[in-house]
Amino acid sequence: MSHQSSAAAATQAVTVAASQPSAAAKVQPHIKKPVAPKAPSQGTLVADAQGHLDVQKGSVTNLFVFDKAQPGWPKSMRILPSESLELLQYAAPRYPHVAISGRVMVFQHRRYLFALPDIRVVGAPARHGNTGSAPVPTTAPKNPEVLLRSLLSHHISAPVELPANLHGSAMEGALLPNNIGKKQFPLLREGTYIWNQNGRLTFDPVTHEWTFVFTAPNLQRHAPSIMLLPCHFLQMMITDQKTKGTNINFRISGQVTYYQGRNYLLLTYVQVQHNFSRF
Repeated sequence: MSHQSSAAAATQAVTVAASQPSAAAKVQPHIKKPVAPKAPSQGTLVADAQGHLDVQKGSVTNLFVFDKAQPGWPKSMRILPSESLELLQYAAPRYPHVAISGRVMVFQHRRYLFALPDIRVVGAPARHGNTGSAPVPTTAPKNPEVLLRSLLSHHISAPVELPANLHGSAMEGALLPNNIGKKQFPLLREGTYIWNQNGRLTFDPVTHEWTFVFTAPNLQRHAPSIMLLPCHFLQMMITDQKTKGTNINFRISGQVTYYQGRNYLLLTYVQVQHNFSRF
């Protein structure tokens, strides 16, 4: 081989080597992009969250302010009407700092908290007393089975009847009157489960409240209608009503709550009732 051909071969080899990256250059470090924190979804569990109820103009509201919100979570949530909220508001002047548990409800891009009756005082009372943690004084039973089913109920797609003994001293004994117009109807105890009831959805433009009107109510057991608490299932009903008309009926199931002399319903199951008689 001549010197010219050897030089040309060497030049070609250098050119090829220069055009191909080395093995070290091929290996690029895998950099993970930071994942943006997400807001809690429907049914997310809130366990032993510490905070306090907001006070505005001397009155205790239903706005629970977290001491330390998780990344992506709102700094505060409104607690849905229930005996737990009534107990928190009653105890707030003496026990302002508490720890609560519950489930997140999502309605119209807002987060609400359905609080469980497992409430714990954090720190000392506002005026006097011992320091440390102590349970909020309440006669509400702490049934582990009821608490467990309440925590897991957002996983249940079909209606399941929960125990009807989750109620506090305010609902002991005879059922209390529930005034609607000039008539009085019995109140249901908190924790009572209403299942597979047909009816329609109505909206009050004055009070901005959504109400479920029963098709065939048992007037000896409950009122002909019940106010619905904000949650994902209520949002689904509103969407169906907008797309299919206001005359559609629904079959619903849910858990009853009690707050300041009124019953509310937290939906756990919703199904549109189709009218096949028109075909």
